[in-house]
Amino acid sequence: MVTFLLRTVLLIGMFCVVSTTVFAQNNVGIGTTTPHASSILELNSTSLGFLLPRMTAAQKTAIASPSTGLMIFQTDAPSGPQFYDGTVWRQISFSTPSIIKSVVNQDITSIPANSVATITFTVTGAVTTASAIVSPGSGFADGLIIQYARVSATNTVEIKVANITAGAIDPPAMDFLISVIN
Repeated sequence: MVTFLLRTVLLIGMFCVVSTTVFAQNNVGIGTTTPHASSILELNSTSLGFLLPRMTAAQKTAIASPSTGLMIFQTDAPSGPQFYDGTVWRQISFSTPSIIKSVVNQDITSIPANSVATITFTVTGAVTTASAIVSPGSGFADGLIIQYARVSATNTVEIKVANITAGAIDPPAMDFLISVIN
């Protein structure tokens, strides 16, 4: 009876040590026995890839309370990887930005002393999420400063020009070099 009791205690003790070791691991490695300490999951392979869960838009929409950062691969249009930002699903895009370059000749009306004027240019293909760079093609009158350039609406680039002098400035018509990065 004592041997049985001793074996039982020893077996329970070994189980506790082994289970503590197994359940104390904070991360998992697939293809590696030593996952990096900063990752919860490390996948390692030189011949296999990783597949996100694949589903249609309807299946994605049916996910109840998606967690911020959740990722899927949508199989119908628009197909590709998507993640949930906490509010909406976002398409992950790997496209190279397009650059639209344009030279626009524009006559700027007289700008009163110590004031600001808004000037708009038509640039076909510009979208509101794009960045705009505008530079005068020749010397800008002393006292005029471009405060900012932006795409204010589809196909429209807007600049704010400040006159920082005590007198009105009426610049001549000139070329403006415009680059829009979509």
